[in-house]
Amino acid sequence: MKIRSALLAAVTAITLTATLAAGTATAAVTPGPARPVVAAERADTYQLRFHNHYKSTVWVAVMYRDVNRCRDYGGYATEGWWGISWGQDLHILNTQYRYVYFYAFSEDQAKVWQSTSTPFTRVRRGPTFTSCWTIDQDDTWQQVRPRLIDLGAAPGVHTYDLWAT
Repeated sequence: MKIRSALLAAVTAITLTATLAAGTATAAVTPGPARPVVAAERADTYQLRFHNHYKSTVWVAVMYRDVNRCRDYGGYATEGWWGISWGQDLHILNTQYRYVYFYAFSEDQAKVWQSTSTPFTRVRRGPTFTSCWTIDQDDTWQQVRPRLIDLGAAPGVHTYDLWAT
C-alpha cells in the first residue's frame, strides 16, 4: 500500500479542467508545460508519432505496455498530455510493443478520439500525468475508453493521423 501511495503521489500534475463524456468534450485547457517531445531511440523500436489534421490543437494521452515500471499495476503505463497544433507532427512514444492505446480531445471542444469497445483506462485532468493502468486514483482522474493502434509487425516510425472524421 505504501508503494501504491508513493507511486500515486509521484504522478501529481497541475490542474487542468476537462470534462469528457460520450463523444463530446468540454475542456478548459491551461496552456503550460506540455510533455516534452520524445527523441528517437534504437532501430528495433516502434516510434509513435501523431499528425494533427484537425482544425485546432488536439490533446493526446497514451497507454502502452510497460512491464518494468507498471508490473504490479496491470503492466500498462498511461501518460498525457501532449498538445499538438494543427498541421504539427509530434513524436510521442518509443516502445518495444506494437499495440498502443490513445485518447485525445480537441481544444475547441468539438471532437474526442476514443473507442466504444476497448478496456477503460484513466486520465488525469492536468497538463501532464504519468501513471499505471490499475493504480487507484482520486476524483481528479476520469475513466475513458482509448482507441487501439496496431503499429504492425515492423518496428520503425509510425504516424497516426488525427482527422475530424
